[in-house]
Amino acid sequence: METHNKISIRTVGEKAGVSQSTVSMVLNGRGDEMRISAQTQQRVLEAAEALGYTAERAARKERLETARPLNLVVFWNDKLLGEEMAHFMKGALSYIEEHQCHVVLSMRMFREGCLLEDPIFRNLNHVDGIIADGLGNKDMEELEPLREQIPIVLSSRFSPNISAVYTDGYSIGRDVARLFAEAGLKRAGIVSSVRPSIGSSLRTVGFRDGCRAFGIECRDEWILQTDEFDFEQIVIDTEKMFEQEEIPDCLLIQQVSMAPGVASGLRRKGIGVPSDVALLAYGLNHFMSDIFSTISMIGGPLEAFGEVSVDLLMMLIQNKIGSPVSRIIPPEYHFSQSFRPLQNIEQMLK
Repeated sequence: METHNKISIRTVGEKAGVSQSTVSMVLNGRGDEMRISAQTQQRVLEAAEALGYTAERAARKERLETARPLNLVVFWNDKLLGEEMAHFMKGALSYIEEHQCHVVLSMRMFREGCLLEDPIFRNLNHVDGIIADGLGNKDMEELEPLREQIPIVLSSRFSPNISAVYTDGYSIGRDVARLFAEAGLKRAGIVSSVRPSIGSSLRTVGFRDGCRAFGIECRDEWILQTDEFDFEQIVIDTEKMFEQEEIPDCLLIQQVSMAPGVASGLRRKGIGVPSDVALLAYGLNHFMSDIFSTISMIGGPLEAFGEVSVDLLMMLIQNKIGSPVSRIIPPEYHFSQSFRPLQNIEQMLK
């Protein structure tokens, strides 16, 4: 057997059938970090051991045993508890398990507008990365300066200054307008929050642009802004909207959680769904679909948000990336009784 001093990384690489850089990363304990497959790492280690590199293998084992796991924290809006959170965490934990990430993932609730009141923000030295979902505008403004101190990923919200995982709001809004037009609908309204997010605002712009392009009327008086967390207020405001002489025959509801209130308001006014007005709500919520089976929905799959958010955060940490990086999640459509397109959705939106 050759002695250790006569062996080069190139020799190990040739025996293992990999590049010198791959050998270097594996022997220096960075194989997992650089996403080198377990099989390739094992092949390199076996080649190194056969050639006398047992010292490197022992050193790597010691580094792995003593390495501190990455501490990742998910901050979640306390008004969004339930199925959304469960599906997000399922996706995040599935990613961690599948990729065997050496991390500890914890979750902390926050009240909108009060994110930085959490004690964690007093000392970020023990946190390696943050994922935040359900931020208000105030939270966003206060969080942005911290991205220089710690990797941050926003989930379900776009920002030009912070890495984010989101759906393309403008394209979704325009596509919904096209779907309504293809179904022969002529008058469109929008129901949104009095505190619209950037994504919601982009969907509104895309929807109104789409309405103009596809020949649908969308009047200002058919755009309703209400309290997304107040069911009775949504009902009342919907009733008022449909007291007008001319009313829309289709609605884009910007938050699926508002759909029950809208449906109740329409029911009180004797307006049928979808016979008189078609409804399509943003946000996938299977629990909502079970209870209000008439509601059609569009949105990013929640588990995908969890998976991609963790993947992006790990990339930022491992590669020490300081500039914002974005990942766009393609939307899914779940059609029910409140609105169904006249043809295959994939063909229509090509």
